[in-house]
Amino acid sequence: MSQLKTNYTISLDLCVTSPNQLSNFCWAWALSKGTTQYVALVNAAGNTNWYYEIKDGGASQCRTGAALSVNQWHTVTLVQRGTAAIIYVDGEQKGSATISTSPSTFGYRLTDNWLGRSPFAADAYMTNTYMDNLRIYNTALSDHEVQALADSRPTSRKIGDPTGIESSALGVGRLKEAGAIFDLQGRKMKSLNAKGIYILNGKKVLVR
Repeated sequence: MSQLKTNYTISLDLCVTSPNQLSNFCWAWALSKGTTQYVALVNAAGNTNWYYEIKDGGASQCRTGAALSVNQWHTVTLVQRGTAAIIYVDGEQKGSATISTSPSTFGYRLTDNWLGRSPFAADAYMTNTYMDNLRIYNTALSDHEVQALADSRPTSRKIGDPTGIESSALGVGRLKEAGAIFDLQGRKMKSLNAKGIYILNGKKVLVR
């Protein structure tokens, strides 16, 4: 966190199932030292507003004003460029804010790294929630790169499938003809000659 200065990106894929704690305040991820210093992705009670919050004494927020559909995978991404913060859901910009606080000023103090848990004792745990691809970059991703992250999120409708692979019948030749192809890091492939797992139309496919 001490490397996250003026430009950075934090992204997470998650799928909340039922029953859940979305009627309460609950946190998808939190990097914190108690309740006075942290960066986090928070669900406001009622699943009506997911937001990024950074606190070093005083708190600043970048809000989506949006809910996340249950039993569906979503990608929530925060991009900070200078003092301009933008938050995205599934690659679509949902909110922006001016935030001057930088994680680098207190990152060395953070002692607790949590998924699904808040540093506030009164907040609920995020139960029955699948999470994948927590990514932290010390650069501000472009809109195109944010969309690529969203396109590479798991999409399996069989919740709990550890791979999220929806097709295993494509050969390299057929995949080349099918459209834009991304690797598992969200990078668009200029050429494809190797077998493996790729992203096609937002779905993981196994190329044999």
